[in-house]
Amino acid sequence: MKEVLIVGSGVSAWSAAIVFAKKNIKVRVLSKNDEVFGAQQLSPSGFNYLNELIDKNFVKKNVEKILQVKITSINKNKFTVLTNFNLQEKFNTYNSISRRVLIKLLKESAQKNNNIEVINEKANFLLKKNAQSIQVLTCKGNILESDLIIGADGQNGICRKYVCGSDKKNLKKIFRLVIEDNKLHILSKNLLQIFLSDKGHFVVYPFNINNKKFVNYVFVPNKSFEEISNSNNIPQYHPLIKVSGWKMSLINKNTEIKNNFWKNNLLLFGDAAFPIEPHLAQGGNQIFKDAVFLKKNLTKSNKIEDIVQKFLDERIEEKISLQNKASIFGKILGFQNILSLSRNLFISKYSKKFINDFFEPIWNNNVD
Repeated sequence: MKEVLIVGSGVSAWSAAIVFAKKNIKVRVLSKNDEVFGAQQLSPSGFNYLNELIDKNFVKKNVEKILQVKITSINKNKFTVLTNFNLQEKFNTYNSISRRVLIKLLKESAQKNNNIEVINEKANFLLKKNAQSIQVLTCKGNILESDLIIGADGQNGICRKYVCGSDKKNLKKIFRLVIEDNKLHILSKNLLQIFLSDKGHFVVYPFNINNKKFVNYVFVPNKSFEEISNSNNIPQYHPLIKVSGWKMSLINKNTEIKNNFWKNNLLLFGDAAFPIEPHLAQGGNQIFKDAVFLKKNLTKSNKIEDIVQKFLDERIEEKISLQNKASIFGKILGFQNILSLSRNLFISKYSKKFINDFFEPIWNNNVD
């Protein structure tokens, strides 16, 4: 393999770009700058993987420490704290980071290499060249081809649709909101908060961009309210969040992984290859883990067949497990009526043991 073309402009694309650029492979990144929104959580293992891709000092300067998980039940206007869990008892570091800042750090790290080229265009279509390879048609009408194409344009991008087909039946609504507010940031400082309501659950945590203080809000509607949920009616679901500006996105909730993350010379990477529901905070962390895995195995071989086989042999089992756990945990958070009472009682009594036993192998899991 002499060259690789990476399709995408987010965390997945630039993580892959770093790996290939450091292996002295010619790298072209087809990256049209898209709007970057919100923040993501960095688990202890995710933090370690990210430090293998970029300078850890840059990472440390831009993260916000999360020291505690607080889970609260909302019943109309009544708030009941179910648990306060000190993350430092079990996890040595847990953080949040702005997606915009994260992509900037990854991009700057990748572009330190002389063998990388950024093409400021968007991929519009994939064209089959022959039985073994495809070409990319850009928004400006240019046709690009490469030994290997990395599809890193997300779970709803054209690369995943080419490899896996369209899967509109298994899409779930997620709503996100970002507020820049010093007072709200102080109230949320060092906290990962989960609010459980009869309409869905909210996840709230702070982050910063160049010393500006923000709070990241995520709302996941329950199954019975998902259809009627929209960006305008969410404020009525939480007595304290009477703010407009929510943005909806669609995630793939299909837990059936097939061995179809590659086709011809197109290899899917990141959430384009393995979409995971967000309830375990593992989407971005798994991207870093995949990048480190790819970096180690590119040293041994840069043949696409060998890379694919390595993923099949050593990464698929964990991906399936994470998808199943994320799906189950999301359903538990979405319990209603009698089931929600049982869930809340369990959280109030056994949350410490549950977080330790359930999340420890996920958040502290490292690449061998």
